Amino acid sequence: MTDTKTKSSLTDVKEEAWNVSIVDELDAISRERPWGDGDAESYSLVMGKLPSLLDVAARGRYHAGQVERFLDLASRTEDHGLIQRRLPWLLALTMLNHAATLGVAILPARDTVDDWIRGDAGESVVEAAKRHQNQATAELARGAFSLDTPTVNAALESPRAFIAGADRLLAVTNALVPSREVEDSGTRVHWLERGSTLADYVTDHLDLEYRLDSVTHHLRWADRFAAELEDGELSPAHRDRLGRAQAGATILALADLARIGLWPARDPGDHRVKIQARDLMRARQGPDRQKAIVELAFLIGDQMQAGFSALTARLSEAEG
Repeated sequence: MTDTKTKSSLTDVKEEAWNVSIVDELDAISRERPWGDGDAESYSLVMGKLPSLLDVAARGRYHAGQVERFLDLASRTEDHGLIQRRLPWLLALTMLNHAATLGVAILPARDTVDDWIRGDAGESVVEAAKRHQNQATAELARGAFSLDTPTVNAALESPRAFIAGADRLLAVTNALVPSREVEDSGTRVHWLERGSTLADYVTDHLDLEYRLDSVTHHLRWADRFAAELEDGELSPAHRDRLGRAQAGATILALADLARIGLWPARDPGDHRVKIQARDLMRARQGPDRQKAIVELAFLIGDQMQAGFSALTARLSEAEG
């Protein structure tokens, strides 16, 4: 393993060969979509294939640590041109962290520890927004992470949930190391030494229109399952399957919507799709928390793109 502690600047970071595509947390969720058109049975099975909140939150923390590492090394790097050339690494790690944070908001909480993990992630977003005097982001985060609900509040106030959640999250995060396996098996963690792979991740042109088509497909099924649940003659087993199917379809749609919001727009077509996706969710009759998640994703994406554009401009001026 590469020794990361003795490096004093970005100049000391040497890239390692590793040519496997990166799968972020939102993409991993969306990949669980049913084959073909789908039905109640296939959408209900999605709920059993989703990653745990703990694992997603831990990978997010790992990538947040790599973001801090980049910034620390960059602060001691005299070659501004090198920093600028390696900014895609920072952007990729930032996006991986944000994708995990949004995944924590989207995925179902299965117990009190999950509620604590979701609440803790939400409080971190709120605190960061307040430090930057961004009240809109803070308010959206409160809704997206259910910070004002009795369930999450009780978990955040529970000493037992805090000890269990914090201990597990720390242990899982500390155990994470970048895998050297070459098969593309899904989500994993990445460090600065995989700069070329990180750069490929952000320069890849994500097909936002395809993602929007997936959103409309999943939401159409979610609405159909919701309508069927209105039937008072359903058996308990059928009602349970429909409820899980509706939840599965909704989670897949939210993951695709969040990724559209987070991903940088590369051309006028991307901008058009992002507007359509945002308007689609705003027009829906649905839980406020779901709308808050999507709005938060778009807001984070806009802020991230603006921030990196400004940083690139400052580095260009410094180099010139």
